[in-house]
Amino acid sequence: MDKKNKQIKRRLVVVSYRVPFNRDGAGSPDEQLKNTGGLVSALLSLLNGKSGTISIPVDNVLWIGCREGETDAPEQRFTVDGKLEIVTTAIPKLINKRFYNGFSNELIWPLFHYFPSLASFKKEDYLAYKKANGMVCRKIASLVQPDDYIWIHDYHFLFLPKMLRDMFPWATIGFFLHIPFPSFEIFRLLPRAWREEIIQGLLGADLIGFHTYSYAQYFLRSLKMIAGYENSLFQVFTPDRLIKLDSFPISIDFKKFNTAPQSLSVANEQKKIQRFLGSRKIIFSVDRLDYTKGIHHRLQGYELFLKHNPSWHGRVVFVCVVVPSRDNIERYQKMKSEIDETISRINGAFGSLEWTPINYQYRSLRFHELVGLYCTSDIGLVTPLRDGMNLVAKEYVASCNDGHGVLILSEMTGAAAELGEALIINPTDIHEVADAIKRGLEMSPAEQKKRLLKMQKRIRTYNIFMWANDYLNQLERIKEEQESMNIKLISTTIRREILSRYRKSKHCMFIFDYDGTLVPFTKDPTLAIPDSPVHTIMNRLLRNPANEIAVVSGRGKDELSSWFGKMKMHLIAEHGAFVKMLNKKWKQFAEFPESFKKIVLPVLTTYVNRCTGAFIEEKETSLCWHYRSADPEYSFVRSRELISELSEMISPDMNIQILDGKKVIEVKRSGCNKGTAVAHTLAESSFDFILAIGDDKTDEDMFRVVNELKGYTIKVGLEPSYAQYNLRYQSDVIALLDKFVQL
Repeated sequence: MDKKNKQIKRRLVVVSYRVPFNRDGAGSPDEQLKNTGGLVSALLSLLNGKSGTISIPVDNVLWIGCREGETDAPEQRFTVDGKLEIVTTAIPKLINKRFYNGFSNELIWPLFHYFPSLASFKKEDYLAYKKANGMVCRKIASLVQPDDYIWIHDYHFLFLPKMLRDMFPWATIGFFLHIPFPSFEIFRLLPRAWREEIIQGLLGADLIGFHTYSYAQYFLRSLKMIAGYENSLFQVFTPDRLIKLDSFPISIDFKKFNTAPQSLSVANEQKKIQRFLGSRKIIFSVDRLDYTKGIHHRLQGYELFLKHNPSWHGRVVFVCVVVPSRDNIERYQKMKSEIDETISRINGAFGSLEWTPINYQYRSLRFHELVGLYCTSDIGLVTPLRDGMNLVAKEYVASCNDGHGVLILSEMTGAAAELGEALIINPTDIHEVADAIKRGLEMSPAEQKKRLLKMQKRIRTYNIFMWANDYLNQLERIKEEQESMNIKLISTTIRREILSRYRKSKHCMFIFDYDGTLVPFTKDPTLAIPDSPVHTIMNRLLRNPANEIAVVSGRGKDELSSWFGKMKMHLIAEHGAFVKMLNKKWKQFAEFPESFKKIVLPVLTTYVNRCTGAFIEEKETSLCWHYRSADPEYSFVRSRELISELSEMISPDMNIQILDGKKVIEVKRSGCNKGTAVAHTLAESSFDFILAIGDDKTDEDMFRVVNELKGYTIKVGLEPSYAQYNLRYQSDVIALLDKFVQL
């Protein structure tokens, strides 16, 4: 896509379970009620030009969601503010109950929040979830246009990206997960077919977004263990196309919360709170009723603080706001009863006629009430047991525009990665919660201001508008990169163009990978030796004094020397660790620490013993675990386990890399690859024709280098690649080279 086309604005199709506005039955559009989620606020502000200098390539939004409620309801379609169209999908009552309450909220929600004991594994819920995703998919299909961005949100639609991709291979599809993605040990608790379908479902998207780097890493590990796809810098190479993963920490409309305390309604709310609570210090928490929020642990932490700090009795009040949620479900009713009982016990044990330690409110707060509480409170107590992001923490920080306030934040929230100046605590450790409350109450005004300013600067810069802009721009970029990696078989016309360029050139370089390119793969790599046709074609190419050849391989330097040492060519061994320039001696560019080799070798040996047919190849700068001769399904599972174990052994400072190749796992020094070695070789002279051919993931670095030098790059096999062209089979390589020697 060129720069001119980048400026064209397109429609954004947002898909989420809830729509941002609801029309209550027979009411008119004027009776629409706004859902106060951050995403709709961001998009409306962006569409109406109220987001400052930030702009996104979108000029109108179609928002598709589900009709909520316990009764079957007709579909709706209406427009808000001229640029936002709302469409709801009617899902039958029983399907919706099993899809939303069942699979989504009684399985995915507890499991992804690390509460596996609360997860309900019901096949009928799974089938309803799949059916509901299909119904929403068909609704989107009836409305989608070729240039639309489709942005799917959250855990209710994990199957939807692939469903859409199957219908519209050309579509631009993004997915964003608003809850944590769990570690593989949790994710694998799902039945095998379900977890595989979730992974494949998400791979239908072009861009998969998470709140934090950790969530993205967890997904990548599950992806490797289940599907076996390789990744590089959060780019996943699938047989169909390139997919991008990244972290996009959702934020808030900073200006809205930072300036709200200046409004009359918020100022009046502050006065009301101060009049009621007097000069006491105020601690607040605002949470939806849910077991992930850690409300009970928080109350116990506050109780412990009161027990250990009698000097604070009568001088502090904890305003505990619990927003009603799913209180028709027995588990939530029990949770509310426990909260009620705990608050009653604490107030009874420590309170007096003049002072109630906890001011408990079981209700929703309007915006001015919420901000009034934020900017009146001395401490924000945000301590979920697990949370994807938690925007209350960011809203509180933004609202403290006078530099007064302390945030106590659970390390289990996504927000903890950004708000490091908060008092970070373990929410299950009530002693740590109690100590943090004391520390926060006694923190000096200067330190409060210093911490707040640093956090405010961060969320002011990366606000909700920047978040939306960042995501959509990344979505557009990955589509451009996919276009550059599209499979393009060499046709007669393309072959003529390459040969014509070669004929006119005066200094040519041919660069070949070895296994899978010059010779076919064999179960035993020692049997993959160059045959007579390979030597013949090489010698014939070298008869032309204008030609040079480089063989770039993962093989050792001794093997390459024995096969090609007598021929006048460049040799690159062990993926660039050794380079032998024409008429020169071998030069080493990387080492593999002997100490680390001693650690890795026993691990590889263990997996050889566990997997019949696997074997180890030891090179000077790497160790390889081959499993081409082993049982395909069994060895693949073992290979994922090996990668997992090796990954846990390797820390970033070791400068060690794990290559997941074709039926081989290689452990080598990072920073040295075929691309760097080829760049070094090409820098020795000036070439007006370069042709590079390879078949493996390790050849992608080489393709990038040659593309930058305006050479020709060819991938053997029908897989997406940075190579410009593709050949179907390894045998086609010799046939193509024969065309060159005929000239």
